[in-house]
Amino acid sequence: MISFCIITDGKEPAKTQRMIESIDNLFISNGYEIVIAGVTEGFTADTYVNAKEYAESGNLGAMRNAACMASIGDVLVVCDDDLVFHDDFKTGLDLYGEDYEVLSCRILNPDGTRFWDWKIHIDGMNALIPYNTSSELISLTGGLVIMKKEVFDIVQWDDQRGFYELEDVDFSERLKKAGISIKMNVFSTVTHDAEYTQNGTGVRRI
Repeated sequence: MISFCIITDGKEPAKTQRMIESIDNLFISNGYEIVIAGVTEGFTADTYVNAKEYAESGNLGAMRNAACMASIGDVLVVCDDDLVFHDDFKTGLDLYGEDYEVLSCRILNPDGTRFWDWKIHIDGMNALIPYNTSSELISLTGGLVIMKKEVFDIVQWDDQRGFYELEDVDFSERLKKAGISIKMNVFSTVTHDAEYTQNGTGVRRI
């Protein structure tokens, strides 16, 4: 069973509802749930985690931890509230198989270029790398993480970190220090529904 753990401040409800609908349209036959953490009013979900105080303070790590703790799936898709899941997302997970602990997948900008889906972090900067390469410097975006539930039992997000405090970089380092592998799944795709575009090995706001 897959738990889609969505964190939201409720400020863009139309995007978040569109995201939820894109999950429902995956037609996952072997079970899924939608967990909303943060400002939960007005959304269609299976589980609601009222974490308004975390949402208002931008405490991303605390919201992600709360959503994961409330989930019941054996696979967690932990994500922000402004993604659109493509039709290949679940079939891509099936095609990739079970040999993983933590995955990223293809995350596109609305113009079809890459968002921060497979990147390294070095000297305070991110840089995209080819999908078919890896590095000890791999660093996940906070926007989407796919992981087995048992990984969350070992490593959680820093619940004191918020916006622009590198909570995603810190989480990636925690995973690596715990000996947990981070892999890239090129078969599954989402779009980050925001005004960004790729700029060489970087990503910039339009």
